[in-house]
Amino acid sequence: MKKIEHYSDSLLSDWTTPPSRLHFQSQKINAHTEIAPHEHAWGQLNFIDKGVMEVELTGNQAETMEIEVHRQNKLISPWQYSIWLPAHVHHASYNKPAINYCSIAVPAQEAHKLPERACIIELTEVAQAIIKDFIQRNLSGFESELDYKMAEVLVELLSRQPPLDNFIPASGDKYLLPIINELQDNPGDNRTLKEWAETVYISDRSLTRRFQKEMGMSFRDWRMRLRFIRAVNLLKTDTSIQDIALTLGYSTSSAFIWMFNKISGTTPESYRKHHSG
Repeated sequence: MKKIEHYSDSLLSDWTTPPSRLHFQSQKINAHTEIAPHEHAWGQLNFIDKGVMEVELTGNQAETMEIEVHRQNKLISPWQYSIWLPAHVHHASYNKPAINYCSIAVPAQEAHKLPERACIIELTEVAQAIIKDFIQRNLSGFESELDYKMAEVLVELLSRQPPLDNFIPASGDKYLLPIINELQDNPGDNRTLKEWAETVYISDRSLTRRFQKEMGMSFRDWRMRLRFIRAVNLLKTDTSIQDIALTLGYSTSSAFIWMFNKISGTTPESYRKHHSG
């Protein structure tokens, strides 16, 4: 059962009409804060400065999208990604740790540049630097025209990035699907790409190209993401760090900790501490 210590409605804008231009807001959100199901009449880009952000889709899009490995209606996004919510997408969220959160309200004349569906979008290094600057300065809104122009650049950068329905992309490719299914059932399977290629009767070179084309990333990166998401779920249980590492195919805890920190910016133990209870 959720331990809700704080309910926040300060992030739910009482605007009756969409903003006429980009609008920025930021807030330090207390631990155990629930944002009730709601929607906006404008698009919204969501960001955090560390850890993992989860947004639950509670409307029609949740019924049609395949989110996460087990088709849950959540968008799960490490801090290096933004969660994009188009206008009128019903959603809710709940965070256990305290977080630094910010969002940019995107009016229709800018929103058309971004995807028509809720998704996650990877932040380029320049986009990360812009968000980091906004958060470090603790902006409650744009303080200058330069801030606004930086936000325009941010939106433009995100519009050029491929949207992801899932932090772990899926594919129905006849060669990739058996591999995906096997690894979803057993993320600790350490077979190499060459061994998988032999299993599905294709050359390892062709399989490498298919992974890059279909998933937008290498086999190694895809499997690491899968293991990360499974780790997030396992860290919510009493399973030890060592046992999680072994379950996910790591021979040492340190290798697992390195992977987790690389993606989330924090250690598994720290993540567990701030997400327990």
